[in-house]
Amino acid sequence: MSMGVHLFTWFWAKFLGRDSIARDSATAQPIKSPIETWKTNARALLAKDANWQLVRESLGRLEEAGLRINPELDLDLIVVRFLRDFANQFEGDDLATVFSGQERGGAASSIDLAAFEDLTRETDALIDFEDIDVVLSKLSTMSEEDLDNLITLHSDTIFENAFTICIVNEHGPGEFVPRHVRELETLACGDFTVESVVETTKPQLLVGGVTLSDGQCASFEIGIEKRPDLTPFLKAMNSLIAHLEKGRFVAVITGSGDNFIVLYLRPQEQAAFRDWSQQQRFADGSIPDDWLN
Repeated sequence: MSMGVHLFTWFWAKFLGRDSIARDSATAQPIKSPIETWKTNARALLAKDANWQLVRESLGRLEEAGLRINPELDLDLIVVRFLRDFANQFEGDDLATVFSGQERGGAASSIDLAAFEDLTRETDALIDFEDIDVVLSKLSTMSEEDLDNLITLHSDTIFENAFTICIVNEHGPGEFVPRHVRELETLACGDFTVESVVETTKPQLLVGGVTLSDGQCASFEIGIEKRPDLTPFLKAMNSLIAHLEKGRFVAVITGSGDNFIVLYLRPQEQAAFRDWSQQQRFADGSIPDDWLN
């Protein structure tokens, strides 16, 4: 497993309402490496049936909130992925305790928010999983190639209509805008088709132009800096597809300055997501609101 996963430690402080990971305060025990600690934590979380049930119930609520899980994915392996990811930030075997706030005696975010953030991004939580066929015996008969392909499939966003977008622009000339336009097109699952997309420049600005297959077109400008504000881009895309009356894009800040979650929601999904988000709270009291409103 790469050490990149451990960079998310700071982010879970927002979810769990604390400034550091829960750790045994005893100093007499041998110090483990981060990877050894992670694997020990993961085994503890995976060994408890109640944790599996909590994650399954959370996935059900996220689906009710308008998030469509890719039907090609295995729900049990999604649960394993989440628990192994969470093991980077929590030492113990009881999810219910940490998400109730009892672990630190204070406020905590819901498991829904943790799953929402975690399962919309790429992860390496399933890499080097030696016990995968023990935890999920149904995978024990798979060939190594098929298992690798399955892990790759489960290591990206699990949702058809939501993923974590990176705003950092380290792309070559003419590549940044087209990449993000195509990402949004994919989220729409066929509700619209992009005929063409171009990127040009002005002083300190990137200029994007998008044309749909029906001839509708729109343009927008974003900063040329490394971490540009993508609000003009997202609002232009929503204006571009508004006449179709099929859906719109929603953007939710996750806490990182480099990423945010973007969703494509159809009308009924928009209402469901709004109802769900109003019931959610991060440990700091904020809600997963759509900043485009």
